[in-house]
Amino acid sequence: MYSRAPSGPRQAGTKSGRARGHTHRRAGRGPALHEDSLHTSGAHTGGAGPAQRPSPPPGPRSGRSTPGSAPLTALPEASPSNPLAAGSRPPGAVFPVERYGVTHRAVPASLHGLTALHLTDPHARWPARRSRTTRTLLEAIAATPADLVLLTGDYMSDPGDERAALEWLCDVTHAARARLGVFGVFGNHDTSAFARTARRDPALAHVHWLDDAPVTVADADRGATIRVYGSSEPEGLLGHRVSVIGAAAADLELALVHVPSEAAACATLGIPLAFAGHTHGGQVRLNPKHAPHTSCDLKPDAATGVLRYRDTLVSVARGLGEAVVMLRANCPRQAPLIELRCGETIGGSDPSRFETFEQVLPW
Repeated sequence: MYSRAPSGPRQAGTKSGRARGHTHRRAGRGPALHEDSLHTSGAHTGGAGPAQRPSPPPGPRSGRSTPGSAPLTALPEASPSNPLAAGSRPPGAVFPVERYGVTHRAVPASLHGLTALHLTDPHARWPARRSRTTRTLLEAIAATPADLVLLTGDYMSDPGDERAALEWLCDVTHAARARLGVFGVFGNHDTSAFARTARRDPALAHVHWLDDAPVTVADADRGATIRVYGSSEPEGLLGHRVSVIGAAAADLELALVHVPSEAAACATLGIPLAFAGHTHGGQVRLNPKHAPHTSCDLKPDAATGVLRYRDTLVSVARGLGEAVVMLRANCPRQAPLIELRCGETIGGSDPSRFETFEQVLPW
């Protein structure tokens, strides 16, 4: 069902802003941790025994192809002038899931209606406790079947929070009802030791971490293939693109990045769809449309929503946690459920109008 494009040996290195080395300690956080002690099999939640996994929800599970995902009611066409028509919670869905229709001409008719649940930026903190916020999220995920579950980084907040982030990832990805799989990259808050541990943790073996190579998944029910790129470093996407030269073309390509501006590489490489986090939607907004701080070079009115750069659409989620200050204003947590549609790309047929990132669908 899955095939990985060949790739050469991965270069060792750490991302700018990440803690380096194998041992991490921060006052007020967890104890100094060695990578070998981070696996969830030996971690504890709140210091009270082994971490408990949520009961498997009914329906399809990640990494298994089952006949069709649950049908979703059609949504009105998306438009900047009518964002509420495009974004809503499906009947029976639980906060923070919000559903949006995203149209791109690169989506083939065979994949019209493909759904992707986008989860990003939980910023888990030690000691790990399953808070009401996390319980609500797990209920929402268990009630939301999706074809793909996409993770775009910042699972932890600071060095010392690695165990809490591993617990969060384990809980969330085991609750996910992903028909075609769970795919992920890391963010700037995720330490290199945490990333290495997450990749080799048996409890997270079902997650396809995309740093080393893209993954091509065959959707037998739809008779189509989807290639998922992803990198925690912007230059990684170029290596991924080169690695599939000569491979069979996929019916649809998409990419996962952490910082939205890294999706500029997707436009250059011809990848039509990208998913990103990092901005938290601004986290604190003066009003629902204006974020004074975006943590990157995006404009204040483009901190979240669907952005367009040339012919690439980028879904930038508001995220699931907080950083720096434990406060959100005019910017609630969000887990977008994106329904991909074939048709004219949002924003029109002329990509030359989008030489900078422009918001084409607000949320």
